[in-house]
Amino acid sequence: SQLFTNQLIMKNVKASGGTDGQEAQAQAIGFYNNSNQTSVAGLSLENVEAVGGRGTNHAFANVAGIVNENNATLVTTDATAANIIKAVATAGTISGTNSATEDASATTFGINNANAMTIKGSLNITTIATGGNGNAKDTSATSTGIKNKSSSSLNILGPLTISATAQSPNAGSLNSKAEALGIHNLSGTTNIKDNLKIITLAESINGKPFKADALYATGGTINAGTDGITSLGKIVQLEGDVKA
Repeated sequence: SQLFTNQLIMKNVKASGGTDGQEAQAQAIGFYNNSNQTSVAGLSLENVEAVGGRGTNHAFANVAGIVNENNATLVTTDATAANIIKAVATAGTISGTNSATEDASATTFGINNANAMTIKGSLNITTIATGGNGNAKDTSATSTGIKNKSSSSLNILGPLTISATAQSPNAGSLNSKAEALGIHNLSGTTNIKDNLKIITLAESINGKPFKADALYATGGTINAGTDGITSLGKIVQLEGDVKA
């Protein structure tokens, strides 16, 4: 199927977990593209947010600004558009000790891509993940600006700015790591054709693992300021490690 529209605008998408039950997780997606060929002039996802509640089993929070998967394609067409994505996940509280799970983790993605995508115009992505508390076994926080796991290409043609923040302020008994990733490429190719600025910040409780990677390629290729062979003469500013 096909979807064509002018501007994709979402002011506030928010999910909140419940209280005093077994399940209190919250999950939010701004735009889920599963099988469409989608073309929009520009996109503005100003706040996509999930807040975990208070439960004995799950109080995690998961957020994605855009999910593009299966046979879906997403293209923005306006080279002058100022595209915005903000994704915020705040995990809740585990209130008991009767579960083997006790998950109060937080995970955010600005873009989670598994097929073909091309973004024209500038793109500003902010992702914030904050782990939960209480009696949780897992209070980890993972914040990713762009995740690309595809057999195709993700192309950002205009200037790209990413701010990824992960905070795990409370120690879970099994996992309280904090990971902030600007661009995580698992397969396929991510092409950044214009200026690039990435700021990553990861904070965990004393003695717990953390990492802040601006560019993290566990598979495939990331081209930043290059076409893969020669320089494009663009400015690349990175605050965080570069790993491949």
